[in-house]
Amino acid sequence: MAKDEHLLEKKPSSSAAWIETQEQAAHIPIKDMGSNSLKLTERWHEGEDGWRVHFPDHTPSFYFSPFSQAMFDGIMRDIDVVSSKRYPCTATIGKIFGWTVDYAPLTPNSTGTSLVANARFTKLLNCSLDTSQLILPRLEKSLWPLLAAPRSLGYIQKGDSCYQVLQSFHKNAHVIAYNIPCEVNLRYLVLAQHTREVGSDGKRIDKYMMTVADSDANARNRASDPDQMVIWILEGGVCTTITEVDESTVDVVFNQWAGCLSETHGRELYIDWIRFPVRLEQTVSAAKLLPELD
Repeated sequence: MAKDEHLLEKKPSSSAAWIETQEQAAHIPIKDMGSNSLKLTERWHEGEDGWRVHFPDHTPSFYFSPFSQAMFDGIMRDIDVVSSKRYPCTATIGKIFGWTVDYAPLTPNSTGTSLVANARFTKLLNCSLDTSQLILPRLEKSLWPLLAAPRSLGYIQKGDSCYQVLQSFHKNAHVIAYNIPCEVNLRYLVLAQHTREVGSDGKRIDKYMMTVADSDANARNRASDPDQMVIWILEGGVCTTITEVDESTVDVVFNQWAGCLSETHGRELYIDWIRFPVRLEQTVSAAKLLPELD
């Protein structure tokens, strides 16, 4: 955690400079290989069913069929059900860095082909919801959580992960392709969205959601163009819920789930996952030390 601790020592003179400092502090390098989705969609013409997505260093490409707005919205509506009902956390491990950690016993995934680990990290933070909302949506996607951990699947990462934004429905709703180089390439499609709701008690609630997603069209693409050097991840996600308690306090619930091979691999995931909520806490804490946000 030395890099994150260093962020608390440096106090950049503006929020823009501070965010740049955050971008340089990722634990695992993730390269943006084409986050301007407009450049990608210029090659896509109405009536065509998709386009080919290319990665660097001779990594195998793949054919992508875009998600419709209705498909995107439907999958994102289900993410709370997946995280809280399909894989409910039933036991408390204790506290790590002040975060209460709850977990669920390993559960077979929906198809019964692999196991799924799930953990929830909760903490009250001394920060207003408005401050967190100004900072967190501006974090570079390279700092977002990875939804697959190579070692939990029996692989060793060989280089930097990379991502491409394939679709943007609006500034807070995206479809992103991730690639993690190992002995083979671990690859997955992510739907990501930030929303704001108001609870029945009038308190505001921000949700930052990412979920591994698939579609019939993309499944057909993979079946018609198989590649032994690519393994597609089809299970995993993150739901971060930040609820306003009062004008200077928020309640943060960070929930993550992913596939793994065994109970041992699942325990390793819990240690990996705590990094993001700790960094999130440092992010909003450091923001309070800055002059007025840009």
